[in-house]
Amino acid sequence: MKKWPFLLVIFTASCTIAPRISVNVPQSSNTIVDGKLFTTAFQQSAAEYRALCYQAFNIAHLRVDQNREVKSAKPKAIMTDLDETVLDNSAYQAHQILQ
Repeated sequence: MKKWPFLLVIFTASCTIAPRISVNVPQSSNTIVDGKLFTTAFQQSAAEYRALCYQAFNIAHLRVDQNREVKSAKPKAIMTDLDETVLDNSAYQAHQILQ
């Protein structure tokens, strides 16, 4: 039980916000046609995306709280995918699109 504060600190530290990149791309560029730039801009600025992230983490928090009360002989673990969930790598994606 003493590991919970440590895990909470690690989890909170990993939820930092990546810096935003402003880009000026000419209209004739292929990145606009491919749509990759638009999807990255949506991820960085849309309120819907942010709300979905909050909803996912609130549900996960609720499930962890419910599961903590269940006794089990096996140790408990939390597994998650890092990209676009815990780690915001949209600034790197925008940089890669422009390269």
